Amino acid sequence: MSSKAADRNLLVGILGLQLGLISESQLIEAMQKWMFRKSDSIELILEECGAINSRSRESLSEIARQHLKVHNNDPIESISALGALTKICTPLLALDDVDLDATISVVLQDSLGTPGLIEPEATFMPVRMSSDNDRFQILRPHAHGGLGVVSIAEDSQLHREVALKEIKAELVNDPGSRSRFMVEAEVTGRLEHPGIVPVYSLGTASNGTPFYAMRLIRGQSMKSMIAELHKSRPMFDTLADGRELRKLIRRLIDVCNAIEYAHSRGVLHRDIKPANIMLGRYGETLVVDWGLARAGTRNESHASSDETTVVPQSGDSSSETKMGSVVGTIAYMSPEQAEGRLDLISTQSDVYSLGATLYCILTGQSPVASAKQEDMLQRVRLGKIDSPLTLNETIPRPLEAVCLKALALDQNRRYQKASSLAEELERWLGDEPVVAYPEPVAKRISRWVKKHRMFVTTAAGVLVTATIALAAVAVMVRGQNVVLKDAYNQVAVAEKQATQERDAAIEQRDLTLRNLDIARTLAMAMLDRAESRLSKGDASPRTLIEVRSDLTELAFDNFRKLHESNPGDREFSWQYAKVARVSGNLKRNVRQLETANERIQLSLQLQNQIAADQRTPAESDYLAETYRELATNLMTAGKIREAEVSLVRSAEICEGLQKSHPENLNYIRTTALAQIELVAIETQQHHFEKAGELAEKVVAAFTKLAATEEPHAVDAAFAMFGRCHQVEILLRSKKFPEASAAAKETLALVRDKRLALPNDQFLPQALISILMTSAEIELATNGDPSTAVAWLDEAFQTVAALKTTMRSAALVQNEATILCFRAEALRKQSKLSDSASAIQAARNLAENLLKNVDIPLHNFLMFRIQMEESHLLQAEAKMLDATQRLNEAIDSLKKASEQSMENVEYQQQLSRLKAEHPSAEKK
Repeated sequence: MSSKAADRNLLVGILGLQLGLISESQLIEAMQKWMFRKSDSIELILEECGAINSRSRESLSEIARQHLKVHNNDPIESISALGALTKICTPLLALDDVDLDATISVVLQDSLGTPGLIEPEATFMPVRMSSDNDRFQILRPHAHGGLGVVSIAEDSQLHREVALKEIKAELVNDPGSRSRFMVEAEVTGRLEHPGIVPVYSLGTASNGTPFYAMRLIRGQSMKSMIAELHKSRPMFDTLADGRELRKLIRRLIDVCNAIEYAHSRGVLHRDIKPANIMLGRYGETLVVDWGLARAGTRNESHASSDETTVVPQSGDSSSETKMGSVVGTIAYMSPEQAEGRLDLISTQSDVYSLGATLYCILTGQSPVASAKQEDMLQRVRLGKIDSPLTLNETIPRPLEAVCLKALALDQNRRYQKASSLAEELERWLGDEPVVAYPEPVAKRISRWVKKHRMFVTTAAGVLVTATIALAAVAVMVRGQNVVLKDAYNQVAVAEKQATQERDAAIEQRDLTLRNLDIARTLAMAMLDRAESRLSKGDASPRTLIEVRSDLTELAFDNFRKLHESNPGDREFSWQYAKVARVSGNLKRNVRQLETANERIQLSLQLQNQIAADQRTPAESDYLAETYRELATNLMTAGKIREAEVSLVRSAEICEGLQKSHPENLNYIRTTALAQIELVAIETQQHHFEKAGELAEKVVAAFTKLAATEEPHAVDAAFAMFGRCHQVEILLRSKKFPEASAAAKETLALVRDKRLALPNDQFLPQALISILMTSAEIELATNGDPSTAVAWLDEAFQTVAALKTTMRSAALVQNEATILCFRAEALRKQSKLSDSASAIQAARNLAENLLKNVDIPLHNFLMFRIQMEESHLLQAEAKMLDATQRLNEAIDSLKKASEQSMENVEYQQQLSRLKAEHPSAEKK
């Protein structure tokens, strides 16, 4: 049933459109705004948008009033009389507003004189079938799709009504559309499952129009049932509401099972949404509209299925799309579909759409509803989805967790199969805990009590054992198995005795929980003390590094076990998040990137379990730092776009903290740390102007922080790092005179700062950076090679000193780069023997780095080394060897570019090399 407000506003809009007062785009924009202000008239919103003036608004209102008067004050009758809705119904339906959809459906249904559910897109006249036996005779139109029209027809052989779908007349002669239509018919027909509409026949009319006949579904779409639920019962707060919700969940389970079957046959639907799910009158649930389905392959999770893979004989099921094409309905499509990454679309993409359908069931709207198309696409790509609980606070939390897991931005974090989602929903219906939602201890006890009500009246007890060891400490809490056994054996004892035993068991449980709290507090204290000792240098540096790594790993293992036993404890989860982050950073330092990324992601997951409005400022600041550290891992792996998203999230959190706590300098520091990482990303992307602006902010922020009464250990060094970045930006943008002058100034500043702060552990790294950049500028501008060698020797000595106190792959990377530059400078001095020694040492270091971890940065380093080897071989007149080494360099650069396709620096260097050495590239 449509709403009077939507009926009248649609009438006014169409009148304005027909009178030429407004354009179609102005009407769509006004209807979008009306969706959030349904008490206002559409003409008032049109005036606010500047589409009409006050006089036109009054005239339009009066014309609408007169038009309604002629048509019995019935907006539906008035709109039908205008006969103009079909021209604009498609963009209006795309707004996905329940009231507006209902009005359009009623108007079109009234204009076509067709009973049942109608969701048309344009006026159509179906072609009558005229086959040899005239089996199917069209009775009346039924519905529309993007590719075909559906009519209700009579099957003269079996004397029944069927749904007959034929390709639209304007698409009959389009080979691509025709192929898609035939593939849709074949794929749907070959998927034999109770949840997929059966196809009865496939044929061609006498005029060459292909058609197929299928079961006529009598019922309503899930979309309309959801609309009815949320219109009549906006909150799930009564028993009746609970029953309606459970009915829809059961229907969704049926859909999951049908999609799981399709996946086992190698078919992806790619357009799952409530409008494509039909609910029959007798409990049938059917998935319809397989027009965007892709068939022919199945993933590893279905490799063992005994079902045969559907490979269409009618054509290529993906022929209509190419990389970059957005396929599906934006409001329900997965991020990879929104990106146009057809190579990434998989069964998890359909799982995402199932999660979006669950979101609609819970909230009454799609995950990215009521936004402009480009904004919707952007929100889907970035995973910016509002929590269902923010829209309806009575939604069961386990259902929300299941929904958000299915909607995860990362495909690997979603349910891997549609059947896994179905199993989670079955658990919820059966009042069992779901995997996606770690239940609080109180909830788990409540559930156990309900299932063992008889036993609980006589005795209750808890066995919690927690073991954590750091160095020489072990805290063990013994359970109360004997108490529980005795209580169980004394069920028949008098009520008073049973009550006493129950109270004793509960008291023992509370004692156990207090002991567990002491154990975890002691564990954290030991971890903090170990960190404190490391910072003071109580032992040899290398020993301290090993102790730190061992203690952290031990802490991580014990906290993981304790967290599994107590998943609902907020404070404990927070401590586990901190341990996971420390462990992830240590793993990154030794280039165990996969493990490092897993642990940083785990830390983020644990922190994000705390709602934003419940976090303390310190917790929000820690979360921002964790996002920044995740970005560092992603950048190392060459995932620049993902790293940028993580850094932007970090900066957003910090900016919010700065606004609410302007006096807290630490929030300025966290923001600047995120910005300095963004400088590196923008530089790699050759966005030099933006990188320069950010670098200037970073230098200003850290310079201000370093001048405070109590500066942090990183402030002075990171002010210098910001200046190094400014020099790097000038170098990469080929502003050599400015780069040279800035490098000399920055080098002097760093040296002065080291004299003033001799114990600063970060300044030596800043010195290495500016010395390397200064040498690179000198070599790039054909300056004095001996000056470059002097700078490089100083940098090499600084690296050697740092290696005695710290172990880092970044230091080895710097050492290899220094040796590569040194080889170039010596070659330009004609010291070919010394150059050869330097470049061989650089190659040995690079090969070890690549052996440990194959990442873009290491492959790019190998490329630079191989290029210098080629130049050296040319200087020695070994032309064949030089060409071979050039080929190897191009291969290394290709690999780095493939690993980090978003790195503009790599792509431009590769294009230049191919242009300069076409013969080498061919070989």
